[in-house]
Amino acid sequence: MSALPLTIDELYDHALHVERDLVARFRVYARCMRERGAAGVAEAFDELCKEEAEHSRALAARANGGTAKDTTADGPSPWETVLEHAAAGVTPEEEKSLLPRNPREAIQRALLARKRGESFYADISDDARNLAVRMCAAELAVWDRRQMLRLQRMLFEDIEAARLDLASR
Repeated sequence: MSALPLTIDELYDHALHVERDLVARFRVYARCMRERGAAGVAEAFDELCKEEAEHSRALAARANGGTAKDTTADGPSPWETVLEHAAAGVTPEEEKSLLPRNPREAIQRALLARKRGESFYADISDDARNLAVRMCAAELAVWDRRQMLRLQRMLFEDIEAARLDLASR
């Protein structure tokens, strides 16, 4: 297997894995934040979940003319490696089982997951031999960057709210 997806179908297969994982992750984060009384952050994760699900449907429709096999039940994408999770200091299985303790942690974890995807797609857009694969990967990297900006705004708002709370004490 190549270190990078060689075909559009391989790239879409990986992207579908990533998007569906994010939908599941954001759904868990929304529920967890609701349980912890952070309704605003929970609603933001609900909205992100809907957007990711829509993006996943759009990718599936584009993959193989909409006839791509759903391989998400087959486990992680072939390009998802333990190295991607090394920065977090946990395995992919451990990461999924850890629930965020507060809104900031949930946002940071979502941001880290997005950053891994953006870095992967940026590498492909720079290094893939196939022009169509490079262009599609660049488009996916841009999507991830937009989502990262949104998560960064959420993180800033959480930090600012904590700062104001501390200042009012």
